[in-house]
Amino acid sequence: MKKLSILAASIGIILAGCGSSDDDNSVKTFEVKAIDGYLVNADIYAGEKCDTKVGVTNEQGIAKVDNKYQEQTICVKAVAGTTLDSDRGIVAKDFELAAPANSSVINPMTNLVVEKMQANNVTAEDAKAEVAEQFAALNAKPEQLFGDYIKDANAGDQLSQGIKVIAETLVDAQVENTNVTDSILDDLVSDVADKVENKDDLEDYAPVIDNDGFTPNHRPQITLTEEQQDKLEEISVSLGQAITPIELLTAFSDKDSDELTISVKSEDGKTLAKLGLAFDQVTGVLSGTPVNAGEIELHVYATDSKGARSYPLEIEIEVTSPNTAPTIDNEEKAEIEAELKELNITQGSEINAVIDLDDLFTDTDEDTLKLVATTDMQGVTLNIEQEDDLRLTGKSELAGDFTISVTANDGVNAAVKADLKVSVANNDITPEPDLHPLEANTWYALEYGSDDGTDNVNQFTRVWCETYKFEDGKVFMNARSLNNLTECSEDASEQVGTYTVTGDKLETTFDGDDGLETNQVTTQQALAGIGEGALTVSIHDERYTFFKNDDDAEQRLDIESDDNAEERSFPIEMPSLAEVGQYNLIDISLQMNKRGSKVKMYFDHKGKDLTCEEVSEFYAPQLTANGLEQNGISAELLDYGNEEFNYCVAQFIVPTALPVETVFSITGHLAQDDDSAIVEPIKANIEWTGIADTE
Repeated sequence: MKKLSILAASIGIILAGCGSSDDDNSVKTFEVKAIDGYLVNADIYAGEKCDTKVGVTNEQGIAKVDNKYQEQTICVKAVAGTTLDSDRGIVAKDFELAAPANSSVINPMTNLVVEKMQANNVTAEDAKAEVAEQFAALNAKPEQLFGDYIKDANAGDQLSQGIKVIAETLVDAQVENTNVTDSILDDLVSDVADKVENKDDLEDYAPVIDNDGFTPNHRPQITLTEEQQDKLEEISVSLGQAITPIELLTAFSDKDSDELTISVKSEDGKTLAKLGLAFDQVTGVLSGTPVNAGEIELHVYATDSKGARSYPLEIEIEVTSPNTAPTIDNEEKAEIEAELKELNITQGSEINAVIDLDDLFTDTDEDTLKLVATTDMQGVTLNIEQEDDLRLTGKSELAGDFTISVTANDGVNAAVKADLKVSVANNDITPEPDLHPLEANTWYALEYGSDDGTDNVNQFTRVWCETYKFEDGKVFMNARSLNNLTECSEDASEQVGTYTVTGDKLETTFDGDDGLETNQVTTQQALAGIGEGALTVSIHDERYTFFKNDDDAEQRLDIESDDNAEERSFPIEMPSLAEVGQYNLIDISLQMNKRGSKVKMYFDHKGKDLTCEEVSEFYAPQLTANGLEQNGISAELLDYGNEEFNYCVAQFIVPTALPVETVFSITGHLAQDDDSAIVEPIKANIEWTGIADTE
């Protein structure tokens, strides 16, 4: 029996283990299954904002979740390079799907339900009925739409395959930040329904959605025979021996004759270089000499010119060596798991304990083993001390069944992993109340004005970064300085007002020129692409973007004239003239000419025409800078176009040559003051470095 050392364990842990049975500490759970294909090793979250992590999915895409979260919205967050889609392979980009309370499945259709609940303020049942109506052409039952359609699809059921096609298309659209309108979804459902009725082959059907609609398309297909694929999964080499080069260009074809791009990924997320392998995209050849013994599992993909990716072609390479890999002593493993159980770890209680792992692994070659330990217990930190002692510290934030994974590496073979089961008892801790979206974060917003943080009166209006914090009923801001022309302050320590929260409403009170001013503040998620976690905030009837990351705010402030085109660009939300209440993502790019005598601001709606007449409906841009003879230069709006699309340029003529390091502020003032509640002025700065990049 291993020696167990509990260091300064809390009284709460000791009491939790006294006079109580296993049943007393058992955690009642419910199961939730995450589906695009079955999503393996994906994070499960709960709460209206899906900000409380409650589990991780297993190899069947299932996670066990504490019953106390059953009445909350439940979400799956697929993590690029970590999450595995059972059908589509390694997830290439993060995405998130939600399901309403009391759901046992999270899939793209349950995500539509949650979106309708939030957008239309309706119940889950009403939202499900709306989604089911949109899928009426398929004649699918609600239990198929909102359940596990993957099992029947993989078994060849035509209707389930149709649901799967639509679901995968919705996920792909989310990954590419494409808005799927009701009309686009209706067209997609009708298209797939026709194919289901005609019994068309849907195995590789992968329509692509953009903001104009969807384009029929097929994902690339694997052309290799089953025998050829089997051989790719039976490759064996000795350690130090190069693999026979594998030609992959001809392993795929495309029904639509699209140009294909081949890529190779390791299933465990390692780079090919770390495995000793290399893939030449030009020749399509995989080659190299593996650097460790053990099994290498690779996924090969072909992506067409429309962005549709094939299902994975699997390659397995067994690398053998006279030196044997470490092995797990299962009796010792069971003994360690029993010791972990004796810790009586309880949710929210402090733990500081050491477990001896000396005999968990054996190595016949007597190699020195390097141990690494990880866990999915939130709030608990693991460290390996003295080569084979495992120390656990912290407080488990969640109750449930978790895993401590310990890997042993002998320096020759691939690491061997032992998964140790550990349970955390429910301490019936009441979850912290949900905070308003503006609380518990520091926010960065852009503002324009003449106050430069000094006692000097400055006649020039310029663009600044303001830092906000809403904490314990108090509103804090930064003290503005000249540095805020190009960067945001991390510190917001000056109290400028107070606030109260009632339900989901926040009300601020500030000391204004006419006494105390009280304002209702509303928030909503900004369009995808504006900035991760960014909010659109309405305060004193003016619209602002609150950035969660200062880099996203500074992307609009620290532009320099010699930056490349990408570094001089940023997105904005501009109202649609075609659909009231809808917003388009517009790319703004700043540019100076080589003499510093012209500043241009480009308006570009990617993939669509955008005229200066449309821009002038909302904006009347002005340019300011210290040293100009007048306080504000108005722009001339000029229409430009290429072979595909038109775009608008706001051009400013600078009458006086200004010195290097002059910061020009460009403000897209509102054409109509009455629009302040629906349009945010454009606010940006560009510094003249004496050199211009005009690409």
